[in-house]
Amino acid sequence: MIVYYSNSMTMHYPPAVDIPLENAADDLRKNYDLEYLKCPAGNNFFKNLYVVRNPFDIEYYYEGNDLKIRNIPEHIKDLFAHQSVLETQLPHVRHLFFSESPVSIITLPPFAHDSIVNNYKFLPGTFDISKWFRPVQCSFIDEEKKSLFIKRGEALQYVLFNTSEKVKLKPYETTEKIAEYTQRCSRVKYFVPGKNLNFLYNLFVKQRLNKKIIQEIKDNLI
Repeated sequence: MIVYYSNSMTMHYPPAVDIPLENAADDLRKNYDLEYLKCPAGNNFFKNLYVVRNPFDIEYYYEGNDLKIRNIPEHIKDLFAHQSVLETQLPHVRHLFFSESPVSIITLPPFAHDSIVNNYKFLPGTFDISKWFRPVQCSFIDEEKKSLFIKRGEALQYVLFNTSEKVKLKPYETTEKIAEYTQRCSRVKYFVPGKNLNFLYNLFVKQRLNKKIIQEIKDNLI
């Protein structure tokens, strides 16, 4: 099964600094000789589990409920900032995943990697990436609102593709048209709030967004 992916924020910083997604088991084998990864049950779980890594050193800090960022150019800081009362999102890495075949993505904390994110209460999520198109980013509960410094290469989260098929990732470039499609999806909740995923999936398919998105993705493969 092919899954297409892009870090949409590379529209605002150099794509060359981005770190490609890597299978979590392959990455762990570089540093550990784990019998667990030789076990059929463990190997099956990690088969389609990928690591999302931080592309550059960055520091988040709070001014009241405003989440601010250091270590990035001034002209793009506003793109990454947002208000947060309890839930914190790391908006400098926002991946867009899409598949032509039905498959759900699940976000998980990077529990097998050394990561500052594991000090927080991670907020997972799941949806079918063939029927909905929205950014996937690291989210967690931050009760103390302390400054958060994340180094380049540090694991932010895992993404798991819930299928028995082996997933092959193909990167693509986020274009203005791709960004427009994801905004169409992300803004629906403001106009028809409280709807479940099936309602959103039906809207998506009726508008033939799946056909339009895959054509734009295939025109911009890396």
